[in-house]
Amino acid sequence: YSTTFAARRTARRTWRRTHVNGEERPALDAFGRPDDTDETVIIPTWRYHSSGYTNNGDRWLASMAADQARSRREVARDHRSAA
Repeated sequence: YSTTFAARRTARRTWRRTHVNGEERPALDAFGRPDDTDETVIIPTWRYHSSGYTNNGDRWLASMAADQARSRREVARDHRSAA
C-alpha cells in the first residue's frame, strides 16, 4: 500500500483542524470560523482595485526586504565561489 505526501499532509491538516490537545472539536475554516455550515459566498465578478503599496511605510518595508534578499544572495554567491 502506498500513499503520497500530499495525502498525508491533507490528513494531518484535517486532524489538526478537528482536534485540540487530542480532543475532537468542530472543523474550522482558514479564518478560524466553524466550517460546519453549508453557506457559500459566491462573488460573480472581480474588479481591479489597485497595484503597488498604499503608503510610504509599506513601500519602505518592501524596499528594505528586497535589499536584504539581494545582499544575502550576493553573500551566498561569494561564499560558493570562494569554496
